[in-house]
Amino acid sequence: MRAFCLAIASLWVLASLGCSSGGGGTSSSHEAWTLTLTRDGVEHTLDTEIMNIFLTEDESYPEIFDMRGTAFRLVGELPASVGYEENFEALFAKAVKIDAEGGDPREAGMSFLQLPGESKWRVVGGTWVPEKRSGKMEGLDGDITLTGRIMLQVETGAGVETLTGILSIHVVTWG
Repeated sequence: MRAFCLAIASLWVLASLGCSSGGGGTSSSHEAWTLTLTRDGVEHTLDTEIMNIFLTEDESYPEIFDMRGTAFRLVGELPASVGYEENFEALFAKAVKIDAEGGDPREAGMSFLQLPGESKWRVVGGTWVPEKRSGKMEGLDGDITLTGRIMLQVETGAGVETLTGILSIHVVTWG
């Protein structure tokens, strides 16, 4: 019985960590996880939650991502593999294309954005260029953070608008 309980506890710990190692504790950089966009000269800051990266063993298939926050979802494919080694630096200075649709194949969805006081807008495209990695602890409860410049094209009631800013988000790999 004791072995069974230990096995269940181990599975629970692994499931809560995603593919990344480490875990436990709260993140000191969590306060910096934000998406800040400028529209008509006004800065809007939204909280980010997580960037899930879905790894593949077959390099003929791209790794995909699904970024989520309190008022947005951004999906797409990575331009380079980060792999099980979590080599996030492979993304530095590369344009990560944000697609209108995609994400987790089990829960594919549409990219959207909702700024304070506005209706939900469809994101029709964009790019994110990661420039910096911070944090030391990997996993769902970790603090690994990627930060970089972002450009989003959104469909508003007035047509397609381009918003620019900075995205800083917690990253977890799955695979």
